[in-house]
Amino acid sequence: MNTRRIAAPLFSLALVAGLTCAGNVSSADATAPLPAKKANKKPKAPKNVIVLIGDGMGYNQIAAASLYEKGRSYKQAVGQPGAVREVTGRPVTLQEKFPVQVDMATYSVKGSHDPLRAWRDFECVKADPTGSAAAGTAMSTGVKTYNAGLGVDADGKPVENPSERAIALGKAAGSISSVQFSHATPASYVVHNKSRNDHMGIAKQEVASEMTVMMGAGNPHFDDNGKKLKAPKYGYIS
Repeated sequence: MNTRRIAAPLFSLALVAGLTCAGNVSSADATAPLPAKKANKKPKAPKNVIVLIGDGMGYNQIAAASLYEKGRSYKQAVGQPGAVREVTGRPVTLQEKFPVQVDMATYSVKGSHDPLRAWRDFECVKADPTGSAAAGTAMSTGVKTYNAGLGVDADGKPVENPSERAIALGKAAGSISSVQFSHATPASYVVHNKSRNDHMGIAKQEVASEMTVMMGAGNPHFDDNGKKLKAPKYGYIS
C-alpha cells in the first residue's frame, strides 16, 4: 500500500524515480575514473534515478557560485559586449567534474537561443523568456511546449514523463520541492495540464496520482514566516 504525505518546506527540489535507464553520481565517485567494462558482461542497472533541479539555474549561476567560493570559474567570459571570448580554466564545482555531462535546450516551442546575439545585446534574453512549465516539460519529457503548458505538447496533448514510466514498470516515484508541489517545476514530472496557473487542478491530479511521495512547501493556514494567518489562503491546494 502506498503512503502519501504532504509535508512542510524543504530546501532542494528533486524527483526520485526507480527507473533503470540512468544512474546517480555521488560525491565520492564524481572524479573517479570509470571502471573498464568486462567483455560480454551486461552493465548493472542502477537502482534509482534522482533528478535535482535548480529552478532558473544556468551556466552563469554555476560560474557565480564558483567565483564566490574559489575565486575562479571553469568557463570564464572576458571582454565587452560584441567582443567577448571564453577562457577555459579548471573544473571548480562538483558537477563540473562529473564523468558524463550533457547540455539541454529548455526554451519553449516558439523560443530560441542565440548565444552570439545574447553577448552582443544582454537585453535580448528578456524579450521572450522561457517559463518554468515549458522548461520543466522539456526536461521531464523531451518535448517542447508553450510557456504555460505542463506535461503537454504544443497542441495541448499529454506526453509521458519519467514518473509515469516508472509506475508503469511497477516502481515507485516521488516529487519533492522547496515550493508548493503544485508549482510548475515539480508538477512537470507528475501531471498534464494546459495551464500551469490551474494550481487547484494540478494539486488534485497530483494527490490522485500513483506517486508514492509528494512533498512541498507552504501551508494555507500560515504565511512564509510560519505565522498563523487570520484567514487561510487556499491558492495552491483546497
